Amino acid sequence: VLGTKRPPSEAHAGAPFFGQLAQDTVFGRVWPRTDKLDRRARRLLTIAVLTCLGAETELMLHVEGALRSGDLTREEIGESAAHLAMYTGFPRARWLAIANKRVSDQLKRLAQGSKPSLRARPRRAKQSQ
Repeated sequence: VLGTKRPPSEAHAGAPFFGQLAQDTVFGRVWPRTDKLDRRARRLLTIAVLTCLGAETELMLHVEGALRSGDLTREEIGESAAHLAMYTGFPRARWLAIANKRVSDQLKRLAQGSKPSLRARPRRAKQSQ
């Protein structure tokens, strides 16, 4: 669902049962129910909810999964940001647009053989004292 096999996240490493529960339930039982709701619809719903919640880390992961799988295009995700801005507000929808650009750019670099470096937020430069 998220596009690639990943090492356990900090949340999963910090709470192994939580990680297993998420894996078994969300990705093992809910996402596979494509006879009820196809993956593309699930992608759009998930991205919309994560945008509304301001769940930046999870949003980055699901945008990446949507683009890697081909379930959604960069243009469709961009249009989703414009649509969501009317309902959730511009600051939250802006984050979806940023995540879309960062993930798309990262996937292009990966296709060209570069190392991945996705982060939810850019690191701030240390201020000299």
